[in-house]
Amino acid sequence: MTKLVDHFVDNNGVLVNYIESLIDSNHPPLLYIPGMLGSAEQFTDLEAVIKALDIDQIYLMSYSMGVPYAVQAAIKYPQKLK
Repeated sequence: MTKLVDHFVDNNGVLVNYIESLIDSNHPPLLYIPGMLGSAEQFTDLEAVIKALDIDQIYLMSYSMGVPYAVQAAIKYPQKLK
């Protein structure tokens, strides 16, 4: 059974919620970015989550309006993304 844990990270006074799935695995976690509508701050929210994860590598998946944020993350954090 998969356990889900709610987390919050503070991004300059804005609480960003992310859910961690605790699965016993030897693989890097998947950071999923759904289609988003909004502002430039959403990339800084994504950065805050990447930093909060404090891990060496992650898989990154996105779709729709989330793709531009994933591309920005890939450019800024190429060493972390698989």
